[in-house]
Amino acid sequence: MRKLVLNMAVTVDGFVAAPDGNQDWMFKIQDEGANGWILDTIINAGMHLMGSRVFNDMISYWPFSDEVYSAPMNKIPKAVFTRHKVNMKPDYKKGVAGFKMAGISKTVKEMKENPGSAGYLTDWQEALVIKGDLAAGIKKLKQQPGNYILAHGGSGFAQALTALNLVDEYRLTTFPVALGEGMPLFGVASKPLELKLVQTHIFSNGVIGRVYQPLKK
Repeated sequence: MRKLVLNMAVTVDGFVAAPDGNQDWMFKIQDEGANGWILDTIINAGMHLMGSRVFNDMISYWPFSDEVYSAPMNKIPKAVFTRHKVNMKPDYKKGVAGFKMAGISKTVKEMKENPGSAGYLTDWQEALVIKGDLAAGIKKLKQQPGNYILAHGGSGFAQALTALNLVDEYRLTTFPVALGEGMPLFGVASKPLELKLVQTHIFSNGVIGRVYQPLKK
């Protein structure tokens, strides 16, 4: 049975985004070693998993990107959980805003004229859409052959996976930034989530990559 790995960028005080969803802090601190560690996590995944909101963010961004992560983000199969209909069309204005957050200047016209976007959009539009019970759906995905399932949050989606004990491994990239308030990685829990630290990678820019696994009861 393959693992579900939750891949998240977090601040030192445990937030994945500012209250308004802004994540520009993660793009201001770049390091070749940290980028390589993140790329290794992405490139070895057998499937990308996300909720519908993050899916719409990503379909509006990655098919039009030539960044180092774009190839594995576009080519690896995807699954999206939703309670509603999934929007399979990119939101170009949202894409432009995403590139701006990443420090990249790109227009709607440039996105539409991207030569790779048509083929990459197809990869996203062929995503497996799963409705209904989250735990049951994850169980079916885990029973399929292949490398690990790489889950991308969304604070809400990450918290839902954790609350249902569906995460087998947390790969957290911690940035040396404190927000004070924002969208937390972990929500309010009825009992502590006990984790075992299995890997630590310290990079020159102050970013730290950590791998945790839940302690088995």
